[in-house]
Amino acid sequence: MIIGGAGVGKTTVLKTLYQVYDAAGVNIYQMTLAGKAAKRMSEITKRPASTIASFLLRIGALNLSKAHVIVIDEASMLDVVTMFRLCESLPLNSRILLTGDSNQLMPVGPGLVLQELAKFKAIPHVELTVVKRYGGLLSKVAYDTRSGIWPELPKYPNQIISFLPCEYRDITSLVVEEYHKEPSRSQILCSRKVGPDGTSVINLDCQRRYTRKGKDLLRWNKEFGQYESTGFYLNDIVICTRNYWDLGIQNGSLGRLVSIDNELPKNGQNQVNGGILGVIEWDDGITRPVHEDHLSDIQLGYAITVHKAQGSQWPIVIIPLTSNRLLDRTLIYTAITRACTKVILIGDPEAARVAVEGLPKSNYRQTGLAVWLETFLVN
Repeated sequence: MIIGGAGVGKTTVLKTLYQVYDAAGVNIYQMTLAGKAAKRMSEITKRPASTIASFLLRIGALNLSKAHVIVIDEASMLDVVTMFRLCESLPLNSRILLTGDSNQLMPVGPGLVLQELAKFKAIPHVELTVVKRYGGLLSKVAYDTRSGIWPELPKYPNQIISFLPCEYRDITSLVVEEYHKEPSRSQILCSRKVGPDGTSVINLDCQRRYTRKGKDLLRWNKEFGQYESTGFYLNDIVICTRNYWDLGIQNGSLGRLVSIDNELPKNGQNQVNGGILGVIEWDDGITRPVHEDHLSDIQLGYAITVHKAQGSQWPIVIIPLTSNRLLDRTLIYTAITRACTKVILIGDPEAARVAVEGLPKSNYRQTGLAVWLETFLVN
């Protein structure tokens, strides 16, 4: 395993290790749990990468009798069910290399894998500790948060990292106000979907401010025989919630609705443009058409959850924080380390302090992996 905090050079070490594998004639299969993380892994290493689910679907067509290694990035997200399915499908000559940060968010699914494996010295691993991506106050706050220490932060948003205290009812408006200062460089990261600090409310508030008075993306309602609103408007920021490998879009990909089709047929049967409703420019710089079938897998993306942000980076991140059952130090740490240059936290400082100084939620998750490993490794 290669483990360590954000920005310590895990990928650099991985690419160096790949040179050794190549020289030894070992095939490398890169994969992650999420589609966007797989895409980013491929871009950074200049090698193919896929989701674990995609790898399992095509495993029968692969020649795994030759020496090979399975490399899983962002492994803190890996749950025990997925790990079991993978291990069960691999031949005995397979080798698995996990990379990730055991102090980031725990898996959405059951169990813990990287977090438990990192505790056992009998399992070969190296931990990188020196931050290379950024330095100064941002690096210190990230390290302190990871260690369970809540630091005093400036209350002015012009600092590299700041915390703007506000009342619960005022969070949404203050978040949108800060986002408005540099929208092209900023991303709002939320701990949850509901409430004034959640993605649903903040996304609608951003939409009201930026696009609601513009052109509406419409679709044909067969029941009423007329066009209806899809809830999206020209220039809306959107996020994809499903992997479309054939289109090159992954779960977590962000984009902007850059055009809406003006030539809508009277009966809703658009044979001329193949049912295209509009065009989205995605974060890979490529524009792709929007079909009605895609709408159920697209949501507003001005604000996204921290879970969706894992494996991504932005110049500026804005993080609304209130006390809720999802808030803990791993969530705050993960959100802070998504920023390259600036972090703005908004909300309840006391809730943030309690969350950081308390034990991570993963400590309360009961698993049997540790007991099994102890028995297996001792024997």
